[in-house]
Amino acid sequence: MINVTPAKKEPSEDKAYRLILEAIRNTYQPGEFLLEKNIVTSLKMSRTPVAMALNRLVTEGILNKVPKKGCYIPNLNRDDATAAFQARKLLEGAAAKDAAKFSSSKELKDLSKFLDKGEKAIEDKNYRLFAETDEKFHHRLVKLSKNEYIYRTWRLVYFRTNIYSRFFDNLYYNTETIVSGKILKMKSPQQHRTILQALIDKDPIKCKSRVVEHIEHALQMIFNK
Repeated sequence: MINVTPAKKEPSEDKAYRLILEAIRNTYQPGEFLLEKNIVTSLKMSRTPVAMALNRLVTEGILNKVPKKGCYIPNLNRDDATAAFQARKLLEGAAAKDAAKFSSSKELKDLSKFLDKGEKAIEDKNYRLFAETDEKFHHRLVKLSKNEYIYRTWRLVYFRTNIYSRFFDNLYYNTETIVSGKILKMKSPQQHRTILQALIDKDPIKCKSRVVEHIEHALQMIFNK
């Protein structure tokens, strides 16, 4: 007889957290309040896991909370963006150095598949899919550092920078944009490839440098400098 272990059920709080995070990424606007009663209704969940998930997001800095009013997505501004991207450079750069040392050939082949999928999405003008594969690439890259503490901290910073890219970077959803009369083309696919090559070459310094350049370019596109 074959014993089949039943799939582990996702805890209610984790499910609420995941779904609210997805809504913040794709639906809500900066400064907008997330009303607990509305979320309970839309997710068809009880109040307790939703409240716990919201408090968790506040603790992580993804949401702010106003007593007796609720939680809201922090507003966006230049100083906050600069600080968030600076933190991301430090964390992702450090992770990239370790990833170049510790990643296996199989792990790099899997990473390359994300790039293939993203490039195909651009060819098909499916920019939403490209954004999804771009996010998965960076998550996988940082995880290759084999440092869970870096990953946990980076994940929160990355989420914040990703909100800026979503709202202000035209290249996040197009292959080119016009800034000061000049046509700027999307560089992410090429930059991703140079990062991957540095990983394959087992070159920690170059890998960190390529990652930092990539993040600096993302910030530049947000402010159209």
